[in-house]
Amino acid sequence: MPIDVLNLVASEVILGNAPTPVDPATKARVSIAAALVPGPIGLALPIITVQRRGSGSGGGTSTGVAVPNVTGLSQDAAKSVLQRSQLAFTPVPAFSTEVANDYVVRQTPDAGQILPLGGTVRLVISAGPPQGPQQEPPPVTKADLDATKVELENRLSTGLEGVKTELGSQISTVSTNLEAAKNELDQRITELGTKIDNLAYRPPSGPGGRTPTTPPGGGSGAKD
Repeated sequence: MPIDVLNLVASEVILGNAPTPVDPATKARVSIAAALVPGPIGLALPIITVQRRGSGSGGGTSTGVAVPNVTGLSQDAAKSVLQRSQLAFTPVPAFSTEVANDYVVRQTPDAGQILPLGGTVRLVISAGPPQGPQQEPPPVTKADLDATKVELENRLSTGLEGVKTELGSQISTVSTNLEAAKNELDQRITELGTKIDNLAYRPPSGPGGRTPTTPPGGGSGAKD
């Protein structure tokens, strides 16, 4: 089967300049098909592919394009990818200890979002780790230690005084309560003793089961 070299070359050019980037596998498949179908019919294959990717949901819309993923690429590589997608970019340098210098740390919008043709993607470009000597904390002197000691002693003394005052107040309250309880107990003991004395005295019965009207020692009882 003859191969149409002109269609092969033209397909590579058309797919390589597509508004929406065409992945290498699709590009190879379409270019081979265009080369195997001679004439305008074969040449129509890459054109149709580009139109479908431009109007379908996979690559963008007739007025927009899907943002490619350029995170982790060098700034030059990211610029090239975005330019092929007809997108502009704004680099924003930032220190990073995880991403190498001049590589993309993150992008806005994220990959897959739709931007209008000519839209701008914001790229945070690593400037490497921060440079310059690390500032060391000032050395601790004896005066600092003495001041800290005095402050701690003052706080401890103040705290102990507060605890002492609080305990004194609580002890005073408990003492007052105990005194009141003691007085109440003494009163109840006195009342209980009176009741016991009253129960202990029972006057004897007289003849015929009659109770004398006068207790013993209080006068003469009834005579037989």
